[in-house]
Amino acid sequence: SEEGVDQAGQWINECLTEHDECPGPNEPALPRRVIEILDDDNLVLRENLDGTAEGRYTALSYCWGGVQDFATTTKTLEYNLQGFKVSELGTSLQDAVFLTRKLGLQYIWIDAMCIIQDSIEDKESEIPKMGPYFNNSHVTICEATSEGSTNSFLKTRLACEYHPDSTLPFDEPIEGRAWPFQERVLSPRVLNYGQWLKKKKKKKQSKESNMDTLETPPGDIYAYWHQAVHAYSVRLKTLQSDKLPAIAALASVFAEASGDEYIAGLWRGNLLRELLWSTWPDIYIQKPDEYRAPTWSWASCDNNITYKHLPPGDARPVAKVIGCRTTTYNTQSSSPMEPFAIRTRH
Repeated sequence: SEEGVDQAGQWINECLTEHDECPGPNEPALPRRVIEILDDDNLVLRENLDGTAEGRYTALSYCWGGVQDFATTTKTLEYNLQGFKVSELGTSLQDAVFLTRKLGLQYIWIDAMCIIQDSIEDKESEIPKMGPYFNNSHVTICEATSEGSTNSFLKTRLACEYHPDSTLPFDEPIEGRAWPFQERVLSPRVLNYGQWLKKKKKKKQSKESNMDTLETPPGDIYAYWHQAVHAYSVRLKTLQSDKLPAIAALASVFAEASGDEYIAGLWRGNLLRELLWSTWPDIYIQKPDEYRAPTWSWASCDNNITYKHLPPGDARPVAKVIGCRTTTYNTQSSSPMEPFAIRTRH
């Protein structure tokens, strides 16, 4: 509704003008590809291959709901670069374009349109950059109510409410999807369009970690990751082979903040404690049909994961990691996990 759009604009302006800890109205480098909004009816896919173009943009977080009717592929890339109509997009994507324009912004990043969907090379290049793309967005539009992109989220809803640190209800479709989890955590501002329109106000960011929406004890950077793993596993209902790739951007941010090495969902500098994850509330491990990760990684099972049973931080280890190796996987990869080995000595 028009009221909801106006409310969203007021919230963003409040964040920019009154929250000292929130990122200001800067113009960061645009993603490699971004959709430019020419007018009410016309769009064009722009390429920023040299990384010099700058501007404010929105990013869209949503449930795909299967194959996209209109996406960028090797066959449609040239067409999209020449320009296309707003009406060619799915309804929720049209809503996101409309909202972006109403907020006074010219660009929007949508994964289906800005990543070449049938190009493994382009996915390998772009998926690891999704962390910075969402982190640098002016605001992330989170379409939470639909299983796909065919429904409008700018319809009349129950209320417009302000919840400073709100999370979406677990019965919203987006809560059961892997990729939107890290998209929302990494974004500086999020407009959640669910049954209610909500604003998420980010807490103060710190150099130690960008996972500032997670409630964790100060001084223990790994506790941030453990909270993220728990929240990710609890929300994830559609568990697929992309369980690690879908959190890779978050892992990249953590790796940069901690200076640690990422190993199949765990961290080498804290590896002995990282291995002490447990399933909750089920005690029986639920395994996927296909190999996804080594058995000592939480990513190898489909249960809810918790790190609540860790020993005290000053506990003396009785083992030592003497080596670990893999063939391909790191935080910059969107490929499936290859066999991985850890050697310890007591």
